[in-house]
Amino acid sequence: LAYNASMIDSRGLLVTDDTDGMDWDYYDGNKTGEVTAYNDIYYRTLTNAASMADALGLHGQAEMYRNAASNLRSAINHYLFDPTTGLYVISNLQPSAVAQDGNSLAVLFGIAPTTEDASIMANLTEALPTTRYGPLPFSTDAGYRAAVSPFVTNEEVDALFASGDTAQAVSLVRKLWGYMDGPGRDATATDWELVGANGSPGFGAYTSLAHGWSSGA
Repeated sequence: LAYNASMIDSRGLLVTDDTDGMDWDYYDGNKTGEVTAYNDIYYRTLTNAASMADALGLHGQAEMYRNAASNLRSAINHYLFDPTTGLYVISNLQPSAVAQDGNSLAVLFGIAPTTEDASIMANLTEALPTTRYGPLPFSTDAGYRAAVSPFVTNEEVDALFASGDTAQAVSLVRKLWGYMDGPGRDATATDWELVGANGSPGFGAYTSLAHGWSSGA
């Protein structure tokens, strides 16, 4: 947590660069600048740390973490939310592009105002390219690999449930996990690391077809 705090910039946001910005989609390279998803995760880390500190009787430390989380939440909503699209941007360095994880986690972790949850999830559905197997994790202008991530799609599923859109959440589970676990040429009855836009394993013969990170739903 002290290391994370050392990465905060003058706007109160966590910043990554080419040495520490690697994400779940390692094949897309480092994400740099004030990345919404990373700040979402840092916010969640701080709130969890506050709960842990309270449980240990470290109430002063807990209060410090809660204050840091509150300041971070304000900065995320002030600087990384685009009111014209109704969505959080990938980062300040990619202000026109949006990500499935950055927006889903903002709803799931309570960073977004609860009155905006439903509209954010609806806007995300409109902004992300879709396939028969589920949405792609980034808008096309991000320039990243066009493949469905079960790992990140699960974050959207969780956020849909959290925002009360049970029907859409269940539909997405059936669409992606139903496809992976159902009969077909590549059927394994387990969950894949990545699903190509054409429905094939996302890394071809090198794809993990029994991938723990993809089994969330």
